[in-house]
Amino acid sequence: MRQAAFQTDSADRVANLDIHVDASIADIPRENVHRLAKLCRDEDECATLIESRDGKSVFRIRLGQGKSLIVKLWRRSGLKALVRRLTHTSNLDRELRASERLAECDITVPRILGHQRLDRKFSPFTDVMVMEDMGELRTMMDVFKEVVKAGDDKRLEEIEDELVRMTAAMTDAGVYDPDHSMANVVVTEEGKLARIDFEVARSGQYGQGSDKLLGLMLARLIGTYIFTVQPHTDRVDRFTQRLFDQVKPSDKAISAAMGEIRQLLAEQKRQSGIDVEIRLIQPSDSADNAYMNAITHEFH
Repeated sequence: MRQAAFQTDSADRVANLDIHVDASIADIPRENVHRLAKLCRDEDECATLIESRDGKSVFRIRLGQGKSLIVKLWRRSGLKALVRRLTHTSNLDRELRASERLAECDITVPRILGHQRLDRKFSPFTDVMVMEDMGELRTMMDVFKEVVKAGDDKRLEEIEDELVRMTAAMTDAGVYDPDHSMANVVVTEEGKLARIDFEVARSGQYGQGSDKLLGLMLARLIGTYIFTVQPHTDRVDRFTQRLFDQVKPSDKAISAAMGEIRQLLAEQKRQSGIDVEIRLIQPSDSADNAYMNAITHEFH
């Protein structure tokens, strides 16, 4: 009954929402955002839980007539959460800022349709974000593994180029995401690359602390690339070279990235016994930033 009542009550608003949604951000009325949050909290039959981890739950809400929305709910309490709310550095704030910036670039991201802080009556949830449903998504890790298995080198090159372009566009837009992994790059049902989940992303001009953030961002992408492309690790040098040439990280960012990758490979060796050796060649002459004089590393 709750599902039918909600669909009847909100049908006109959903229809209007479709008309007014633009290329970046459109707001669902506050009362509907609250209603969607309540449906998820109450585990209504129209709300399907599709992910729950690290204090976050993600639901797909079916609205009838083939329409659906994605609802993210966070559980953040205590003094630390309060400080992050007051300083606008919460997961919701970071995702909102990054999505707004990237929506203005040539990067496909889920459109944010509404967001609210939640009061105690929505406990245990404290924040909610409503997003467009992009349909069934496949992670780039899964897609890449299939292409590697098929031995389609041309398609591998195309995917690598797309990953490099996306990463460069993100940094050009001032978005630095330490969780920029191939698991957060997805392929839509139409075959289009998209980037999701920006809860730990930082947005702003390059400044103090940005070198480390950029280094972590690059290391996360390279690290997941290494794990995904195995056993063809001979491709890693070329991919990393192209990535550095396009993004043009500073010396400090490169150093941070290399340190993080060393740790990732050491952990892989400890857990699985897989020993990977990677040699990064000198940057191409076309790169105009000052790379480290010697950027040859061997990981054993």
